[in-house]
Amino acid sequence: AFDKTGRRIFVSLKDRLPEKYRQFADIWNCYATSDGIYFILYHQIFFWDRRQLHVIEVPDVELYKGVTLGERLILSTYDHGLYEVVDGKLKYLSGSTIPSTKKSVAYIRLVFDSGTLLVYVRGEGLYLYDLNASAKSAALEPFDNEMNHFLNRSKVSSAVVVNSRRFAFGT
Repeated sequence: AFDKTGRRIFVSLKDRLPEKYRQFADIWNCYATSDGIYFILYHQIFFWDRRQLHVIEVPDVELYKGVTLGERLILSTYDHGLYEVVDGKLKYLSGSTIPSTKKSVAYIRLVFDSGTLLVYVRGEGLYLYDLNASAKSAALEPFDNEMNHFLNRSKVSSAVVVNSRRFAFGT
């Protein structure tokens, strides 16, 4: 926001939250869509629609990070797969639970193409997830290639889409 002289000023949204939500530790990530701004905490999502701050409760899972795909917000969780925010609620994406015997999280999610996510799981490798698949056929599919074997031996900490055919991974 700007003050009367045109200087930028900080404006907290915290007072727009219901009293019971005003005490929280950290906001881990923020994501913008044309609908508004999503603020991600472990067990809540605060959504600012540019008029009002809404609270989406997330009692059964622990949120990690996300990715926007157009107007869609996809979030990963610890041990519970991928979720999407739909109509102010968190919806599980069928077949997105990581097939692992150890605690796992989709550390990195990148847009592979217009309807597919490239998901990196530390110690497990790369997977593709088709966001347009039906609930019955949706699944994390191993993305088996030479790079996958290298990434499994490395500790990937970041990644970015370079262009439609290239990705860069930070190890």
